Amino acid sequence: MKVVSLLLGLTAASLAAAPSSMVLSKVPYQWHSVVIGGGGFSPDIVFSVAERGLAYLRTDVGGAYRWDARAQRWIALQDGQAQNSYMGVESIAPDPVDPSIVYLAAGMYFGEPAAIMRSADRGASWQVTPVPFSMGGNEDGRGLGERLAIDPDRRTNLFFGSRHDG
Repeated sequence: MKVVSLLLGLTAASLAAAPSSMVLSKVPYQWHSVVIGGGGFSPDIVFSVAERGLAYLRTDVGGAYRWDARAQRWIALQDGQAQNSYMGVESIAPDPVDPSIVYLAAGMYFGEPAAIMRSADRGASWQVTPVPFSMGGNEDGRGLGERLAIDPDRRTNLFFGSRHDG
């Protein structure tokens, strides 16, 4: 008990002796995305056949990214995504003719909401179409290749190979 009283007394004395003229300056916040090592698994990088150097990366829990050759970094494409399960990207399919168009098959786990997403501006914005089946962007086998494909004869047709629903 004497030790606790002594520590409290020393703490109070040191606080009283601290200079009262300390001024904290205001610094405006500047928010930026940062690179986080070990923040998830990146099962695949998919290259566009329509434009040399255009590449997309999918992650199991962190969304999709596009390579920005000028900035030499990956650009996050789903930072504003409201549905958390869509951050598990099951597959990416860049359009074979139009480099601005890219599709995502998004859904993290079996039983959670899933969707096919389409972008006409390289992933800057998305048209989201919920689907009635599950995906598994963060399930076993996520690194075994792409499950979403564009019909080369009719680019408005997509094919998706589901894990659980045929």
